[in-house]
Amino acid sequence: MDYINRAAREAKLARAIARLGARQRRELYKIMGNPPRLENIPAEYWGEKSDEWRAMLTPELEDIFIDSAHEMLKDPELGGLAIGEDEINERARDWAVPYTLALATLIMQHRRRAIENALNDFEESQQTPDDKKQLERRITRWYGPVAAEAISITEVTTAHGAGESGVIAGLALLGVLTEEVWQTQEDERVCKICGPRHDKPRGVNWTSPPPAHPRCRCYRKYRFRNAND
Repeated sequence: MDYINRAAREAKLARAIARLGARQRRELYKIMGNPPRLENIPAEYWGEKSDEWRAMLTPELEDIFIDSAHEMLKDPELGGLAIGEDEINERARDWAVPYTLALATLIMQHRRRAIENALNDFEESQQTPDDKKQLERRITRWYGPVAAEAISITEVTTAHGAGESGVIAGLALLGVLTEEVWQTQEDERVCKICGPRHDKPRGVNWTSPPPAHPRCRCYRKYRFRNAND
């Protein structure tokens, strides 16, 4: 099912990412020095910044997981069938902690490569004011609002889907089987990746749940049946 709180969650997460990005960018400029030099960035810097990402992302995505699980359990087809709050919270934590660790590491790996390339290009340039502005534009692309929005959209979709997958796993223990069917937004922005998956059950054109790509807002709808049927 689509995430009814998506817009609010995307906006909240994008603001948190933008705040962290702005702070990290200011710190980075200070560390790089004037003129900026790659060797001024200590090796431990990237791990420290990754830890800041993880600390910010973990509670946000864990909360979306729990919120999505509660919404799914309101499905009238389940007839009020419930999963314990402790179980939902435990599943959320078990998913969010390793996931955000991997995500934060990946984000900083990408940024490290991009910034190192930008600094190397700057050091090989004439280092004019225009060259410095070009360096700053390249860095801003990684820390600015466009990047924050892209991460937010993608990770809200991820956490929403994880919450519902947690419910599916819990229902299976209660003898309820779930058929998952891919759903796109069905508008002009549907991409070539997700379009062929629309209205297809798992195993037909897809095996892993949304997101299928950055900025993906696809979701799944569900049909439930008793395992004994």
